[in-house]
Amino acid sequence: GYGVFPVDTAMITQLGSLKNPVARAATYINLYENMLAGQVISPARLAAVYQQVLGSESEELNLRLLTSQLSDIVWNYTLPANRSALANSVEKVTWQAMEAEPTPGKKKLLFRLYQNVALSQEARDRLYAIWNDQKAPIGVTLTEDDYTSLALALAVRDYPAEGILAKQLLRIKNPDRKKRLEFMMPALSGNVVERDQFFASLAQDSNREREAWVTAALGYLHHPL
Repeated sequence: GYGVFPVDTAMITQLGSLKNPVARAATYINLYENMLAGQVISPARLAAVYQQVLGSESEELNLRLLTSQLSDIVWNYTLPANRSALANSVEKVTWQAMEAEPTPGKKKLLFRLYQNVALSQEARDRLYAIWNDQKAPIGVTLTEDDYTSLALALAVRDYPAEGILAKQLLRIKNPDRKKRLEFMMPALSGNVVERDQFFASLAQDSNREREAWVTAALGYLHHPL
């Protein structure tokens, strides 16, 4: 079935005791749908519940779902005034879970969540050090794409280091990936005029030929930060 199903509120506190991974996945989805509908559970409460189970979720697909939903709650369903406190909490829990996680795939999912929600100075400095030194956390494998994603994450946060995207452009060996970053750079400019010009340029069909590039650039252009 698809929809918003009734929730036994007692189950919320017992989420970690569900042994069947499919049952847990269904529960994550249904709790999230109820949150969106404004029923049973608030975004702040769901974020707290998800942080409790983040380090104990044994199924990689479920962890992918959890990390995606938790990132959405931080950026799309938390008021700006409350976002820093929630992001700081998620940062700490996620980094601890990542360090304790032995499985490479799950470890990388947790690192991506950390990268997505990083707001504190400590988290941003840590991401910059990883990108600048090209030294991934122990047990995490980062590709050229991952380092580009890190550079973009730092740029959207206006990290105070000169030419992050320009340096990343020089590091990229793949010509298509290089063109992708060149296309996206104006959308992440610290200059609002340059960002406006990029958006206006999309009125021309020829500038929208690479649909995936346009979608990604617009995601950064309209980022809450």
